[in-house]
Amino acid sequence: MPLVERILLFLVFIAVVFKMQQWPFGGIALVLTLSILSILYLYLGLMAQSRGNTALSAKAPLIAAGYALSIAAVGVLFKLQYWPMDDIILKVALVFCAGCILFLRFSNSAASSAQETHDTRRLWTNRLVVGIIISAILAFTSQQTLLDFQYRNDPELARLTGLYYANPDDVTHRKSYFDYIGEPDPYFQSDSSVRVTN
Repeated sequence: MPLVERILLFLVFIAVVFKMQQWPFGGIALVLTLSILSILYLYLGLMAQSRGNTALSAKAPLIAAGYALSIAAVGVLFKLQYWPMDDIILKVALVFCAGCILFLRFSNSAASSAQETHDTRRLWTNRLVVGIIISAILAFTSQQTLLDFQYRNDPELARLTGLYYANPDDVTHRKSYFDYIGEPDPYFQSDSSVRVTN
């Protein structure tokens, strides 16, 4: 496992802790680290193309694995940031990672050269298994469950945030959410949304 990957995984873990503890810059750190990790996996997969005379049948599973892990990292980012389409991306990543494991397992290993060893395939298989586990856990964990954990000290905020994120166009939920957090609604400017502070 490359040193850069280990460092990024550690930073992702720290960013998740910051996000769930609602510490400053948790969201920004999560976006940066998971975006860079996604690009890294894409790069590592594409590096298989530059492997000398290795046959395409040996390169293709590694390229596909890089794409699958990149999609999984994006899905994790979307889920933890509560962005739309998160579950769809995670389920696509889940299926793609599982397919890549089968592809790695049953592809023509005889076409592998000295550069594309059994150890490389095992490393990518381990990465894909971790990607499957994380994608599966997050894909089948509801947004409200994550919100309840993140705002465990304020259940009402968790409830209002869940309603607002689930129905962002619903004026009632949006107003309740922004009234509770004490900020003006950025999407609805009126005299009633102006607050006077002492």
